[in-house]
Amino acid sequence: MERTILKAFQLKNLFTFLIFIFTLMDGYSQNSTALRANIVSIEVGGPGGYGALNYERIITIDEQFSLGGKIGFSTVQVIDFTQKFNPDLLIPLSISVYYGKTHKVHLGFGQTISNTVYADQFNGKPSRRTSFHTHFNIGYRYQKQENRFIYGISYSPIIEFQKIFKHWGSIMIGYTF
Repeated sequence: MERTILKAFQLKNLFTFLIFIFTLMDGYSQNSTALRANIVSIEVGGPGGYGALNYERIITIDEQFSLGGKIGFSTVQVIDFTQKFNPDLLIPLSISVYYGKTHKVHLGFGQTISNTVYADQFNGKPSRRTSFHTHFNIGYRYQKQENRFIYGISYSPIIEFQKIFKHWGSIMIGYTF
């Protein structure tokens, strides 16, 4: 019971934080000289596991600096051990700072929420477990203002279950609008 209350409290705080970030982003997005503020991307590797579909919102601070908030979706397995459709879900959330005009370097951090299926030790039936994993990223992004496509590469280490440090990288291609 105590563990359920703690998880609910953590999810409530995460949800409140996300609402705050996306509200803040929307308030600064009316700058007409800014790059396109919305990005949809496919990322191979990174905090979403082997691959993720992401949405990112960019806030332009000035000509050189910008902030980005990103949410992604990924799955590792879609069929559980009973051979039924029961996907494992990964949701990476991150905040990044970008520096540069066309050639950008970025630094960021975030949490990946995983919701995975496991066999319950008492009855052997599928059960779900939600875990949090911290991730960081440092990388490069090519984003020309006249072009809607962007490309990037990052080093994205992950601290699985807040205990196990793993080296990870990613390659990304995206579309701005």
